[in-house]
Amino acid sequence: MKPEPAQLVHEAIQLMSSFIAAMRKDFETLDVDKIQERWCCGGGPFLFMERWETLFDDFCAGKQEKFDPSRISELYDALKIFALHRRTFLFGMFSENGDKEYGIEAWEK
Repeated sequence: MKPEPAQLVHEAIQLMSSFIAAMRKDFETLDVDKIQERWCCGGGPFLFMERWETLFDDFCAGKQEKFDPSRISELYDALKIFALHRRTFLFGMFSENGDKEYGIEAWEK
């Protein structure tokens, strides 16, 4: 049986809340400028954080009863763009295994 839409929204909000907590902790404890030194399209780690904070606030801070499902496509598009253009940073910030070594090649870590 498929879960109810309200349950999916609740789970998405819980997941996003854990992401924002991890991001805030990493910004406090890591040298975020070293995770990804080159940024396509300008920007940088603090612009990234500002955009994610806004996204999270829009989806998580509001009441679930007022959740606007039409905004899901906006969230999807933002996540896709971040994943394409800031992949290294995303993996560095939201690594579940706690591995905070950055770079692809061994000499970059």
